[in-house]
Amino acid sequence: MRLSRRTLLAAIAQPLLAQSGPEALPAEWSRYPDPATEFEVLRLTSPAYSSLLPVAPARALDRRSRTLLYASDRSGFWHPYLLDLGKGQSRPLPAIEGLLPASLTLSADDK
Repeated sequence: MRLSRRTLLAAIAQPLLAQSGPEALPAEWSRYPDPATEFEVLRLTSPAYSSLLPVAPARALDRRSRTLLYASDRSGFWHPYLLDLGKGQSRPLPAIEGLLPASLTLSADDK
């Protein structure tokens, strides 16, 4: 039996793609009426833990407003996350020991 390059590459790439990145967390969005204004508010993360946005003038949104950068202590220490604003799923970024949540920012090329 002779294997083509395409078949071999597909067989190798499949497991690598499955392990390529951290799993996205389920969406935690919830709507509730704000008691002060009586407007409906969309909560993006769970109130069970703290979540912080980068301090201005740091960028928290990408240029197309599809992704939000934030820090959360859901794991017991501050960890950076990217929130997909279309799906509501958060994806953890590589952990940095002693992360200061105020130090997060997106670069000019949204990285």
